[in-house]
Amino acid sequence: MQSVDAVREFVKGAAAKEARITYLQDEVYKFQAKEGGRWWSVYGCPWTPYFRGWAFNYKPEDAEQVFGPIPNVDILMTHGPPQGMHDLTKGGEHAGCPTAFKRVSQIQPRLHLFGHIHEARGHTVRQWDPEDISEVDKGKPRVTAFVNAANLPLRKGAQRRRLAGSSGLQPVIVDLRDDV
Repeated sequence: MQSVDAVREFVKGAAAKEARITYLQDEVYKFQAKEGGRWWSVYGCPWTPYFRGWAFNYKPEDAEQVFGPIPNVDILMTHGPPQGMHDLTKGGEHAGCPTAFKRVSQIQPRLHLFGHIHEARGHTVRQWDPEDISEVDKGKPRVTAFVNAANLPLRKGAQRRRLAGSSGLQPVIVDLRDDV
């Protein structure tokens, strides 16, 4: 087992900064896609419901502590999906988190990126009910693009080891308009 400090240094230390790597763990990062363009805000949250004692697990009773503090952002990145959004497992159960969905419906980011449930890879654009839109955004259609970008196929007979870019491992590309 690796030292937590060594891993933290690897993802947040000087070498990571020099390589322009930004690791987000329950924090916001702001960036511009182009000089003079709009500022985008992104929040990264690595937590998923408890599964086999893996890293970044939480128990259902702790979900509000995990998702409640997420601020209003343009882009939300979580490890696992919200309930009902590309979370259907090959066993037929929805493995997404209901508390995550509740928080996403409150902040309504433009984009919610996640993975974890490999067999549910895909995307959905959801237009929010006007009653659910904040006073600031009243009168504007508000949508969130939900993207499960998991890229390791998990289907019967699938090879577990493949080269990036090979069949089943194509990247997901999302184009955000800077003028909106």
